[in-house]
Amino acid sequence: MNQFHTIIIVLAIVASVGTIVNFLVESVNAWHVEFSSKKECREAFIEVSGKTTEEANRICERLIPHE
Repeated sequence: MNQFHTIIIVLAIVASVGTIVNFLVESVNAWHVEFSSKKECREAFIEVSGKTTEEANRICERLIPHE
């Protein structure tokens, strides 16, 4: 019976982690979905949030960069 409980706990953990990862991955959009160019992405972050060019570059890179 102890092994059965261990298997159930492992399955519950795997399912929980899978659900969390699914929500996180779906919430991230590549910059090209919202902006027509990387330059437009950078300019939008600079204008809206007051970030420096370097900070805006890092943000646009983290948003799944696509060329």
